[in-house]
Parts: sequence; C-alpha cells; structure tokens
Amino acid sequence: MENATYETIDDPEPFYGEVPELHGVWATGKTLEECQKNLLSALEDWIADHLEWELDDLAQLCFSERKSKDNLHSDLLLKLQLFLNKKGYNVIREYPIKFNTMRRRDHKKYVRPGYIDIYAERMNKSFIFFTSKNETKSSPSSKIAIEFDSGNLLKYKSIEKLLQSGARTCLGIVRGDGKYTNLTLQNKERYLEIKNRYDSEIENFYLIIIHDNILCSLS
Repeated sequence: MENATYETIDDPEPFYGEVPELHGVWATGKTLEECQKNLLSALEDWIADHLEWELDDLAQLCFSERKSKDNLHSDLLLKLQLFLNKKGYNVIREYPIKFNTMRRRDHKKYVRPGYIDIYAERMNKSFIFFTSKNETKSSPSSKIAIEFDSGNLLKYKSIEKLLQSGARTCLGIVRGDGKYTNLTLQNKERYLEIKNRYDSEIENFYLIIIHDNILCSLS
C-alpha cells in the first residue's frame, strides 16, 4: 500500500503498519501479509466513516432540490457529479453494467445490460494498494454508486444494479411527495427482498427521500 510504513514490535503480532497521514489507520499481524491485509481493512473502515460525513452534505444537496419540478433528474445528477468531483472523485455518468435480474411475472432469472446513473471512484494515493501480483487497484470502499428514481420507491432494477455494482457504498434516491409516512419501510422491504436473492457484498446502502428530507441506511 502506498504511503504505508511497517516495522516490527515486541508483541504477539510483531508486524505493525500504519498510514501516517491518516489518523487512526494502523494494524498488526503475525506476518507481514496479515498485517497488510488488516491495514487495508482499517483503511476501508476509515474511508467508510469519512464518506458518511460527505453523505450528509450530499443529502442536503438533494433536499435543496425538493421544490424543483422540471428536469429534476438531469439537474440533480449534474449537481451530484460536480459535488463528487470537488470531493476528489472521478465520476462516470451512465456507467454500463450487466446485472442479474428476475422477471416478476414468471420468476425467470436472466442477465441484462443497464446503466448506473453515477459511478464515482476516489483515486487517491492513500487509497491504492498493491496486489500479490504487484498490480494496483482501488479499494472497494473508495467507490460509490448512485441511482435516482423519480417516484416514491426505488425500482427493483435500480436496487439490483446497485447491489451488483462492486461499490462498497450505494445510494438510492427517490423523489417522494411528503404524503406517505412509510416510504422508508417500503423501500427497506424492497431492498431486503433483492438483497436476500443475491450474494452481494455491499455493506453500506443508503436511501434519500428528497421531499421528506430523509437520509437513512437500508443495510
């Protein structure tokens, strides 16, 4: 991992590693490889914690659009793109993906192509690690996927795409209308239905309901 330092200490797990510029990102291990693995896990937790702070700002950006009636979808996605760019993310609009889905009327499973509204990846040296083959790749926790549906509930295909996106943090956004008091529960039930169907490693799945000023975790 770039910017990481390692040393041996007098401990049952003698290998110690840290990322000096990131307070609290350190780990130990019985071997250097174990220490590197544990340090990567600590780094992912650090990124996830800091991303939650950014989500609050992102949610406020969405809430500020609740009075918009025309072009809400395109206008909001553009503002989200600019927001993430300023936070150091490389943003791709209409990110192509092939995902597993199921036809509702006969439960037939198949693979279909689609697009994720926003797929963003923070490419910072501190978030790059080397694989055993000396290749570099971005930590999954530095990736965020976003889908925006203009109704009250996230579409099934939107949840399916997010859960199969490869991002550690996913964000589903719905417009809402301020009248339904159980939209959070209904979206949670739909999320769990899809989550239980697929073997997804997504750890952080958030919901924003614009007209109700709601940001909550579904995972």
